[in-house]
Amino acid sequence: MYDDEGNEAEAREWYSKAAELGSVEAMVELALEAKCAGRLSEAEKWYRRAADAGDGDALSDLALVIDKQGRPEEAELLWRRGASQGHITSTFNLAVHMEDHGAVEESKPFYEKAAAAGHGGASHNLGRILLEEDDLAEARRLLDVAASQGNVRAEIDLIEVLERLGETGEAARVRSEARAFLESRAEDGHADAMYDLAVLLEQAGEAEESDLLCERAAALGSREAREYLRGQ
Repeated sequence: MYDDEGNEAEAREWYSKAAELGSVEAMVELALEAKCAGRLSEAEKWYRRAADAGDGDALSDLALVIDKQGRPEEAELLWRRGASQGHITSTFNLAVHMEDHGAVEESKPFYEKAAAAGHGGASHNLGRILLEEDDLAEARRLLDVAASQGNVRAEIDLIEVLERLGETGEAARVRSEARAFLESRAEDGHADAMYDLAVLLEQAGEAEESDLLCERAAALGSREAREYLRGQ
């Protein structure tokens, strides 16, 4: 949160005054700044005020902040409220929350609703679930949608679907395109791209190079890479 001169304190004071006058945009800015700084209680206060003023994104973000503070039941209620109002991000986050807590079957209708509204993450997650359940035709359709929106992880899952369907040529094409993209991003030092590339290479049977990339990604701060290495 900075003004043109980079004066953070002055910018915060300006946003605070605007928020007190009812500016939802200022409330959201204050909430975001507090969240990034780790001041979750303060972020909760401003997100709640923005949500009470009718901001659907703020309602979903409020639930995320509450969940991070160890109150998952309260977070779920807020996401359900947003979903009932037709807010797609809340619908998606509710599905993720339910899946994370073991309610995979119950999460599906919410993923379906978000996917039907064009949410690429919902298409990917539901496609991944259906892949695990061997519903390959529907998994392919959903993963195709997510991949077409630039979701590289959906492409990686799509490769598995295509190979299992016997479409090896199409699988090779998707893998080649995904690899070229991820290699470019990895060369620029993006840790998450390195981890995704490691997953892609492991899928292709290139275990040694995959492990080296995963170690590099972990060293650069990839949480997923670190968790993977700890689990080996």
